[in-house]
Amino acid sequence: MSFVSIVARENFINVMSDGRVTGSNDEVVDEEYQKYVSNDKSFIAFAGTLETCEMVVRDIKEIVFDNKDYVGAIYVLLGVFKQIKLEEKGMKVMMALGGVNKIGEIEFYTVDSIKKEAQTYIPKDDDIAYAFLNNTEHEDVTLKSEFIGILKETGFDTPSKSIQAQRLMNNNVADRDKSVNKKTFRAVIKKSN
Repeated sequence: MSFVSIVARENFINVMSDGRVTGSNDEVVDEEYQKYVSNDKSFIAFAGTLETCEMVVRDIKEIVFDNKDYVGAIYVLLGVFKQIKLEEKGMKVMMALGGVNKIGEIEFYTVDSIKKEAQTYIPKDDDIAYAFLNNTEHEDVTLKSEFIGILKETGFDTPSKSIQAQRLMNNNVADRDKSVNKKTFRAVIKKSN
């Protein structure tokens, strides 16, 4: 399974994933699998049924990376999720995508195949926006509360402080959930001044 965290401020966005992939019987298949793709201005992150996630990433890659049409990519994902009833096949897909949009602002979106709803995150001024793609047994509310505590300890005004908080959060989840490991991958996308 997976744990991916996204932290955004007005001038940067960080994406971090663990590296563990488990099979259908919860056996470890890979320990060093990066669960996002990125370039210097955009990212697509995922958690859930690996093969399905990879297929969906291929379908929206051009929309996100070439066109920076994040909302358009979300509509494509929602259409796919409504058309292909993944939950009936025992599959789940959680996606996050975004970066620096066409007008130079940081934004990102999350969507999953179960709820079929998108969430929008656009940090302004001193705001912090964060989300988890959490395919573990842990409640999102509990994780968010824990993460707020970590952010208070590490700070979050720079990419490196936020990455430190994300790594600590990933390690805490890995300590409690065998489907997540402590091998992390990270991307930092910065807004041009």
